[in-house]
Amino acid sequence: MKGFSASAELAVCCVVLLLAVALSVPLWLGFIGTVQAKPASGLTGGVAWNGGSAPTPTPTPTIVSQGWQAHNVSSWHTDKIWGKGVTIGIIDDGFIGYSTVGKELPTPAYARCYAAGVTSHTSTLATCRTKSSHGTAVAEVIADIAPEATLYIANTGGHYTPERMKSTVSDMAANGVQVINYSVGHHAEAPGDGTSGRPVARNHLLDVINYAVSEGIVWVNSAGNDAQRVWYGALNTVQEDDDWHRFPKPSLTNNFSLKAGTTVSISLRWDDTWGGADCDLDVFLYRRGLSKSVDSSADPQTGRSSHNPFEYLEYDVPSDGNYFVSIWRDTCSNANAPDWIQLLVRGRNPRGGYAILEQYSADHHIVVPAESNNA
Repeated sequence: MKGFSASAELAVCCVVLLLAVALSVPLWLGFIGTVQAKPASGLTGGVAWNGGSAPTPTPTPTIVSQGWQAHNVSSWHTDKIWGKGVTIGIIDDGFIGYSTVGKELPTPAYARCYAAGVTSHTSTLATCRTKSSHGTAVAEVIADIAPEATLYIANTGGHYTPERMKSTVSDMAANGVQVINYSVGHHAEAPGDGTSGRPVARNHLLDVINYAVSEGIVWVNSAGNDAQRVWYGALNTVQEDDDWHRFPKPSLTNNFSLKAGTTVSISLRWDDTWGGADCDLDVFLYRRGLSKSVDSSADPQTGRSSHNPFEYLEYDVPSDGNYFVSIWRDTCSNANAPDWIQLLVRGRNPRGGYAILEQYSADHHIVVPAESNNA
């Protein structure tokens, strides 16, 4: 890693091992934790130092998060591995309560918080405290793991555009960040082989991770949150009869319940050429009891350089109900039918939890950006 001393490299490696275990904090969990951070020197450019001295960490904080036990933190701290000399960047969509929830998080923190636009940001924590407390929960878990590490938080303002992400990562790299935690998952608009399937100049999120690694940064990403929201398997149609994909029995469709006032997002990708897909599949969303679809995605895939094997839709749910997804083979012969398709559904059920597919896969549910070759 660029410019690391032997002791710093050991600290980074140990911190990464801990972070990689299970840093995927649900939005609804109110984690609590004790954090004592030591500021790094020489950080400049859009960074705020909020004053105060860094307290001496102890192996067993008075208040700990659920992450303490899940990551077996005490055994690392017994060996005095507390993240000393490591700067950890946390990219998230909100840090509500960062400086108010139980005072567990450190006052001396570095922040890059966007107000509007890619280059418009402020170095005050106030701008970071927007949208959600998800980033705060992540920070509390990380601070339990590495109480002597310096935290650099970045709020993208809820817009995870590649350009904004690249700008954030570039700023972190310039200011000594050695590890970036990104506890966010996206719909899988990529081939599924760990690459973006696009020219690097397009700044796909997977290419942003590659850039971070080229700058000597270790990228840690949440994974596994979509285990009950993904179906993966072979396209199953009977073209002589009709071209609807048949999910395995008991239901030939894939059913789930949705909550009124929420938004469901659905994506489909399949085995075909990115930048030249010629197998045309479409996705339809139905509400149980209605004959017509309530939404659909039917982009063309006829082999042009702009055509990718990917469909995506978002639907605002008007009322609680049972819904299902159907997949239609539009123009795709048996000869060039894909070996696999992957469906991802993200929504909320009427009880407030995640919508769960009636049929989901036991594997193949690691999606962007956790599937990166460099994460």
